Amino acid sequence: MQKTTDMTQGRPMGLLLGFAVPLMLGSLCQLLYTAADSAVVGRLMGIDAFAAVGAANFLCLLAYEIILGLTQGFGVIFAQLFGKKDDAGLRIAIAMAILISGAVSALLTGAGLLWAKPMLMCMDTPEDIL
Repeated sequence: MQKTTDMTQGRPMGLLLGFAVPLMLGSLCQLLYTAADSAVVGRLMGIDAFAAVGAANFLCLLAYEIILGLTQGFGVIFAQLFGKKDDAGLRIAIAMAILISGAVSALLTGAGLLWAKPMLMCMDTPEDIL
């Protein structure tokens, strides 16, 4: 049996904390990963590799923010359908979100492969860092 939390019922503060704390922990883990990645690359591979990670970080953040915006938009639709108790509509919305996510992933991958170097050059990244 699957347990579902109905965010429309109960104490708002408890529901918000139950929703927000895992998101905050995820963000903290992402920050720790970035710090560890920088430390390892800086120590083991040198200053040029460290600079390259820093230069590429902006492009990774840009892709991350596009994906985050997309998934937040999905979340709004999911929440509305869940609130209406429209299970059939919710299933369709989830299926469409999966398809759209796959298409956007393919587009972002292609764009990254094609435009990463030109974008880094537009950002005046030094040649030895490219």
